[in-house]
Amino acid sequence: MFNISIQKNLKAILIPGLVFQSIVTGGGFATGREIVQYCIRHGIAFPWILITILIFFIVLNFLMIETARLFQAFDYRSWGQKIIPKLWIVLDVLFVAMAILVCSIVISGAVEVVQDIIAIPAIVSLFISIVIIVLITAGGKKYVLTTKIFGACFLMLGYLMFLFFSISNFGNSLYHNVHTFGNVHGWWISALEYVGYNTVALPACLYTFQYVKSRKQALLASVFSGFMVIIPMLFVSLSVLS
Repeated sequence: MFNISIQKNLKAILIPGLVFQSIVTGGGFATGREIVQYCIRHGIAFPWILITILIFFIVLNFLMIETARLFQAFDYRSWGQKIIPKLWIVLDVLFVAMAILVCSIVISGAVEVVQDIIAIPAIVSLFISIVIIVLITAGGKKYVLTTKIFGACFLMLGYLMFLFFSISNFGNSLYHNVHTFGNVHGWWISALEYVGYNTVALPACLYTFQYVKSRKQALLASVFSGFMVIIPMLFVSLSVLS
């Protein structure tokens, strides 16, 4: 009984954060463009950007998890019908449009990286990416969730390796770059912009909130979700600055 209780608590706390991380960082951090645009272009102010993003992500995740838990709405249509009953169809349409856009961006980034690193033609890697997505989606929620969890773990390992090799090879330039690169003015605007457009990832995590059974679990899951994005963001920021 004790082991079952621990497993349920771990599921409630870890799964939402792992899926949130894989959605937010999986495609966005692949090229480093997001990091430059919203974080390190402000130079020495980038730690404040990370702290601001962390706080907002924790708060937004908590509100999303709690509303889903209280209403028992674990898909974006049910959630929309509870939050905005008369306009839920608008949320439905916007979410589908967002999903198409995100898939396009992520696949484009994946194709570009594969072509640059291992020289597989773009059309081939595009076809492979589409086939993989179709197979995982056809497998249902269980396969999607498993893929997201393992993907998040591999992503974190990749970010850690990226940081290690960057710091070990170019660490001498880190201090100089962080103090001279970019403009510190307007850093809070960049932080809010990053949070704002990444809130679209929250509805995609709704199905993971079914494991959360209490407000305490919701709070812990929210904190974990925030750090699961900020830690790799810090790793990539230091790597690019190096």
